[in-house]
This record gives sequence, C-alpha cells and structure tokens, in this order.
Amino acid sequence: MNRTNPFEQKLSAALEQVPSLKPGQRLLVALSGGADSCALLLGLLHFPHYPLVVAHYDHDLRASSEKDRFFCQDLANHFQIPFYWQRSSRSTTPRFQHWSPEEAARMERMAFLRHILQTASADWIVLGHTADDQVETVLLRLLTGAGSEGLKGIPCWDDQRKLFHPLLGHWRRETEAYCRANGIGYLTDESNKDPAFLRNALRLEILPAILWRFPGAKAAIMRTSQILAEENRYLCSQAKRTSSLWQEEGGNLILKKGVTSLPLAIRRRVIQAALYRKKNKASFAEVKTIGELFDKQVGRQIQLSDGLMALRVYAGVQIGPQDSGENYKPVLEVDPPATLLLPDGRRLRFEFVDPSFTHPTPGAHCIDPKQTSHFIVRYWKPGDRFWPFGAPGAKKLQDFFVDRKVARLVRHRIPLILCGEEIACLVGFTIGEKFRLGPNSTSCLRIQFEKETGDEGND
Repeated sequence: MNRTNPFEQKLSAALEQVPSLKPGQRLLVALSGGADSCALLLGLLHFPHYPLVVAHYDHDLRASSEKDRFFCQDLANHFQIPFYWQRSSRSTTPRFQHWSPEEAARMERMAFLRHILQTASADWIVLGHTADDQVETVLLRLLTGAGSEGLKGIPCWDDQRKLFHPLLGHWRRETEAYCRANGIGYLTDESNKDPAFLRNALRLEILPAILWRFPGAKAAIMRTSQILAEENRYLCSQAKRTSSLWQEEGGNLILKKGVTSLPLAIRRRVIQAALYRKKNKASFAEVKTIGELFDKQVGRQIQLSDGLMALRVYAGVQIGPQDSGENYKPVLEVDPPATLLLPDGRRLRFEFVDPSFTHPTPGAHCIDPKQTSHFIVRYWKPGDRFWPFGAPGAKKLQDFFVDRKVARLVRHRIPLILCGEEIACLVGFTIGEKFRLGPNSTSCLRIQFEKETGDEGND
C-alpha cells in the first residue's frame, strides 16, 4: 500500500520489519494519553488488518491521574476500541522494593499489560517509545554503567516477551505534529518537568548541555546504538552455541565450569542468558558477580534480585530460588506402616518387610530398627553426627556433606530418619552402619523415597 504521510510510512516500515508479526494478530496498545501513545494509536488505525485493544495504567501518583484515565477511555470509545484500565495498588509495591521508584512504576505497569495481553487474547504489547526515548535510554545506561547489551538500547521488538516498539524511528516532535495534524489532543505529564527523577534530569539538564556543544549528538547516539545492536546480536548467537555448558536441575539452573574457558564477551552473554531464563532482568553487576563466583570456594553464595541466589557448587555455579532451609525444619513422628508427605511435596513410604526377602530397589533403604518403635523424620541441624554405612566411625554430618560434594542449597532438604536418638538413614544417600541388616536381624524397616526429578542432592 502506497503511503504519502511520512509518519505512516515509517510506521508501516516498522510493522514490516518484525518477522513474527502477522496480519490478523491483535495489538495491545499501551495508552498513557501523551503525544507518543496517542500518535501510535492513531497511526495504527490506518492498518485495519491489525485489530487493536487499548490498555491504560493509572499509577495514582498525581491528583489529575483520574482525568488521564477518562481521556484515554474517551479516545478508545471514540474509535470503538476495547479499553482496559487499572489503578495502582500500593500493596503491590513491595514486590518491587529493590527497584528505584521509576523502575518500580514501570514494572507495575508492565505486569498489568502482561495480564491484559492474556485477558484480551492479544498477541503483542505495543509501546510508544520514540527515538528521543532511545537516546535518553542509551545515554542513561552509558552514564550509569552498561555493556553493549545495555547500550543497544530499546529493541524494536522482543519475541520472547511479545513487546513491540514501532515508533523508535520517530522523534517526539513528529508524534506531536501528527496529533495536531489529525485534530487529536494529548496530555502533558507535569511530573516530566521534575528534575528529581533521573531521566527528567537527563532530558532537561544534561542532554541540552551536550547538544549545545555537539548538535548532532542525538543522531550519533542513535547510530551507535544500532551498531551495537547488530554486534550484540552476533555475540548472542555465538553464546547460544554453548548450550551444553548449562543445564536445568530440579528447578535450578547450573552453569558448568567450562563457561570460564569462553572468551569474556561470550562468557558474559552465557551468564546473561541463564539469568534471563530465571527472570526478566540481568544487570551487568549481577553478570559480573556470577562470573567471579566461579573462582570462589564451593559453598559461597550471592543474593540476586527477584528472590534468586547464585551458589558455587562443585559442578560450577547454580542459580535458583533463595532457600535458607526454613521450610524444612519440622520434626515429624512416624508409626509404620505409613506414607509421610514432606513439606516440599515429596513422599516417604514406611513399611515393615521380612528381612530375608529384601532386594535393592531404586529410591529405597532397608534398615534394622533394633527393636525401636519410635521413628522420627527431621532435617539437618548443626552438630549432627552420623556413622555412614561402611565407614570406620562417626563423623559430623556437615563433613559427610562436604565429602560427598552436597551443595549447601540442598542440605536442608535431605530427610534424616532417626531410630531413638540416632540417625539411622540419610534418605537418598545411605543408611547408618549400626542399622545395617545382618543374619541376626529379626525386623526390617523399608523406606521408599519418591524423589523430585533431578533432585538427588549431588552435584
């Protein structure tokens, strides 16, 4: 279709640029009421083969925020487009307590948009970020510290998260002019003039000073981000070829030691890809710290954002949920025959069997209970001692874990079976020497462990 309007020509080129964007797919337009999002909505109306849905998120930070919502709702109703909105609930803020106020607000809004993406059966979230936003983003990341992954700026599209930014080739002055030319009003956010916010300070104070000395700085920054985006795309493609160096185990992701033999640029991207599998953000600081963790002692750990932690294990570095062991503290009494549901959803089955007819079974242990009728299941405590099967004597349970290369992250998940006061079985590993079956054994307690996939406890 031939188009004479420059704004719509650029928009058409952006739509054609995305290989996975097909006619008939529904676009969820994030409408704030500003010139950029209004121009985006108006421009997309000229492409009827893409059905539209509009969503507005009210951060409830200004007295006029409700008027903004009414404006957006009226605009959607005028064009007969389905409209969704939500007001921020301050109770959701703790989810983003580690972020800056600006980042927390952005994350709240994005969580809302992802919800509406599902509710409205839409295919893409379409955002109105412009070339000005791109310049500010790249410059801000440069000043606060970022590699080429960050300096490539805002991607035009993201297939994984279904985000599309079709106005990155448009400057803000173009969106304002397009709205005026089509008789569409737009809102101006008063908070955009407050230099207390970092991005506003960059836009209002730092960038004008740069442009005074370097008038072509905006175009140069855009050009640099495009070059870095291409180079970063190549490096990421190389990193994907190293998939054998990491694996999923029991809900955790393990980066193997071989990662350290990779060139630094590829190594960082492998670590970054691992973080992206566990969360939506991978900061340069976290990537760097995880890379350094390979050189630390086994058992060292660091806290990451979003409730994750990285743990140095014998196989390399394990990334997974923070687990202090608090969920595995209960003391449970057992009266066989019985099936015991553990706090993490796994099961232990206890039954007495004839000691002369016991055969090795995967996941099962057979012990001589020594006439004990009182059995307890609990978890590791500091100071516990254990005499492993075949060992010359007892040792601290912690030393057993070290010898067997059991990661700290899983030690608190290993059930201990006690006969009286002594540890008779370390479930999933071995039984106690004093409780082995012999020719004089008159009783046999069989313990069957139904394990989670990949959760053997060993590295």
